[in-house]
Amino acid sequence: MNKLRDKKLGTLVGLAVGDAMGAPYEFLDKSKYTPTKEYNTGGAHNVSIGEWTDDTSMALCLAQSLIDKNGFDPIDQMDKYLKWYLEGYMCTREKCFDIGNSTVKSIIDFEVNSKYYFNIIKINDWGIGRFMRLAPIPMLYSFDSDLKTYAKLSSKTTHSSFEASTCAELLAGIINRCYLTMARDDKFLSKDNVLCCLEDKTFLENAKQMKETIPSGYCIDTLEVAIRGFYNFDTFIDGLLYCISLGNDTDTVGAVYGQIAGAYYGLSGIPDYYKENLMQYDKILDIANKLVDLAESNE
Repeated sequence: MNKLRDKKLGTLVGLAVGDAMGAPYEFLDKSKYTPTKEYNTGGAHNVSIGEWTDDTSMALCLAQSLIDKNGFDPIDQMDKYLKWYLEGYMCTREKCFDIGNSTVKSIIDFEVNSKYYFNIIKINDWGIGRFMRLAPIPMLYSFDSDLKTYAKLSSKTTHSSFEASTCAELLAGIINRCYLTMARDDKFLSKDNVLCCLEDKTFLENAKQMKETIPSGYCIDTLEVAIRGFYNFDTFIDGLLYCISLGNDTDTVGAVYGQIAGAYYGLSGIPDYYKENLMQYDKILDIANKLVDLAESNE
């Protein structure tokens, strides 16, 4: 397997692993977290070993849409999100579970009014639904001049705020930087160079510092925590455990971190235990491979 493919596959699988590792602790205070390097069960949604939530479901919907439509089609994306919401498409269960309020509103707006970009701006429309699922966009559009545009548009299908779309653009840039050097030679790009795409130096320095920002559901906090876990730890799993240990929105910060770390370390850098015990791993990997095949055919 070439190194760029390994890193792209790691982006989607890393998202799912981070989601599944964080799912049992969602909404819990960090004081309730017991460190473990294995998948756990229970939590708000009574998840099973290796079971993932809406983060991965929506990412798989987005990936399948890109594959089916040979590119970006917001109507088809919303059709698939609606199918997930109503029928449990791309879910671990027969019906959808763990879905955010803004996401529900946007899906219903699409169903009723056929609007495929959510335009109702609420004060608290800064949830993380749009970039927890982002992985398929940089997987398909890496090194494309329109990458950040597609990242932003993929956010706007369900969330309308400036903060939401900006964080999607930032995450796309980080993932693309993770791919950059390995596409051309055998050297790892340093983590400082990976993060140099963050032009807001205050944001960058805040993300690197080991302070107690909690992944509350606010997109900027979540991205900061994910970057901190990536920057300050040397393996995929150690950074993930740090992010989850902070409590609250653990499945989503795990998914955001997993995209970055998966893109950096690659599929081969995710220990076998987390892949072998990930629910529907073969399905996730098959979709990831088809998406990378599409990206290669479009080069």
